[in-house]
Amino acid sequence: QYGLLDDLSQGNWTVFVPYNPAFAEIPSVGSSFDSARSLLMFHAVYDSVLMDSQLECGSLLEMANGQTSRTFCKTFENVQVKNQKGADNKLEEMPRIIAPNNIACNGIVHLTDRVLLPSGALSHGY
Repeated sequence: QYGLLDDLSQGNWTVFVPYNPAFAEIPSVGSSFDSARSLLMFHAVYDSVLMDSQLECGSLLEMANGQTSRTFCKTFENVQVKNQKGADNKLEEMPRIIAPNNIACNGIVHLTDRVLLPSGALSHGY
């Protein structure tokens, strides 16, 4: 519907995929084709296959929609948890990587517990 199949089938990708219930937390996928496509492309890094161990705490990733996302790390009971945050994600509600390093034919998929929200997402009604 948004032309993502053609995009994601070419090249190498790191993709952050929210599990299905995460989408229930946002009112809609966007009011237009362009805003919905931008939101979805904000979950992908083109031409880079990054395992969880390569996501450095505090670093920025350039996402496929041209915006950046920051990797945050927290430690709970001696276990490091990684989060991938968009500009419009609140600090207390950062998307946590809950199932990292799922191998795909042309990259890697990290399952997250929330949708990554790029800058301006809240004003688009997501």
